[in-house]
Amino acid sequence: MQGINTESFPKIWAGLTEGQQYSLGTALISEKCTTTRQTVWNWANGKTQPTSQDTKIHVAKIVSKVVGSRVLPHTLFPAK
Repeated sequence: MQGINTESFPKIWAGLTEGQQYSLGTALISEKCTTTRQTVWNWANGKTQPTSQDTKIHVAKIVSKVVGSRVLPHTLFPAK
């Protein structure tokens, strides 16, 4: 794995191909971070964020695998 990626979820999402976005959405649902693609879309467009810190940590682990670099929960979903 490369260094640390400090981009937010919307920024990372925008940099993914359509196929990678689909794969990430599927992984987030199958890993029980969320139950719907609508929620993933909301996160990707900065409309909402996971409310639970545990969920943010879990999402960061999954995104890290997809992008190939470490992603931190507090930069992935910065405080508003």
